[in-house]
Amino acid sequence: MTSIPLQIQNPKQHIAIRSMIGAPKGFSLIQLDLSGAEAWVVAYLADDPNMKYELHNGDMHSRTACSIFNIAFNPDDSKEIRYKNVDKKQRYGGKKTNHSSNYMQGDGGLVEAINAEGVISITYKDAKMFKEAWRSLYYMVPSWWEETRHELTQSRTLTTAYGYSYTFMQAWSDDLIRAAVAFRPQSTVAVHCYGKEQKDVNKKGGLLEIHRHFKKDKEINIIQTAHDSCVLLAPSNVSLEVAAIARSYMLRPLMIKGEIFTIPVDVEIGEYFGELEKVKL
Repeated sequence: MTSIPLQIQNPKQHIAIRSMIGAPKGFSLIQLDLSGAEAWVVAYLADDPNMKYELHNGDMHSRTACSIFNIAFNPDDSKEIRYKNVDKKQRYGGKKTNHSSNYMQGDGGLVEAINAEGVISITYKDAKMFKEAWRSLYYMVPSWWEETRHELTQSRTLTTAYGYSYTFMQAWSDDLIRAAVAFRPQSTVAVHCYGKEQKDVNKKGGLLEIHRHFKKDKEINIIQTAHDSCVLLAPSNVSLEVAAIARSYMLRPLMIKGEIFTIPVDVEIGEYFGELEKVKL
């Protein structure tokens, strides 16, 4: 496998309007994100030791990037040294390939996913090579796809780790299988982030507990939510304290197939969305 340049075509440069939005004077934006949340859920649903190892001890997206771009690394090195030769654009390619491959997307889906954001641009030929590189890592995800397919043939109903069930009534097709494969990771992450309590873990947290903690303070508010993240607005002089409290609610255990794990939480703080800086708490 030969190395390829990242900018195969000239990608369009997008300026997100969101990046121009800032906090009022004296206030800061605090963004909390469940890092790689769906990948964590996929790894435990598939009971994939290689994927779990990278999530706990390395960087799965950088590992895939090394395979895609033929970047040498020593698996015995620390995480920081192991992937020091992977740049942001290469890691982006690895991230998009992981997400697309986990959910059974074809080459066209990967091309669309990568080219849409304008970070790098690839062709269908490149997408095929990216997928081959991902398969060379011997992840056990395809076995999980077959497990999901078998469940559908039995009842057409799937249930998540949080007890939510969905019955797939569409005509049998590859699109149905892909939708079913994506259902559990996406639904699990969304309700975990929101704050649903899992009976086997019995640990409160998520957006519900963040709201309950700060609801009496009119200067601290949740101003945006997504299925795996949220943004708070708080006075700048207490932003680190608020971030630490909010992170403690987002950072809670989850059980899948009898194994308990905790999805990491990234925190960024700043005055403008386009200038948020990652902080360690």
